[in-house]
Amino acid sequence: KTLRNDNSSRFGKFVRLQCSGAGAITGCTLDTYLLEKSRVSAPGEGERNFHIFYQLLAGDGGRSGARLSDDLLPAGRDPRNYAFLAASSALTIPGVDDAAACAETCEALVEVGLSQADVSLVLELLAAI
Repeated sequence: KTLRNDNSSRFGKFVRLQCSGAGAITGCTLDTYLLEKSRVSAPGEGERNFHIFYQLLAGDGGRSGARLSDDLLPAGRDPRNYAFLAASSALTIPGVDDAAACAETCEALVEVGLSQADVSLVLELLAAI
């Protein structure tokens, strides 16, 4: 969330999917650009850090079965307990359900071919940040 856009991530992605003649995805390339690294450590006042951090604290992987173990969250699931997230007062966005968004994100990762174990590893990596 930025002051101008509730869904601004301040980075761009270009995804090129390769498909077989039958329409099955056989591969992809992803180019990421303009990643604003400072937003992780110092979001502006009124702005929110990257959505995924709030999502992983709020929910689980839904039907994907992935879930971040509470053992990996020593400060609990309240974003105010994490300096990078508490740096701004914008911990929530009106009308946005972070728990549902977490489930949707994890389910999408399974849909593109990641296993439940791999999705859980992605959540663990994000928790480490």
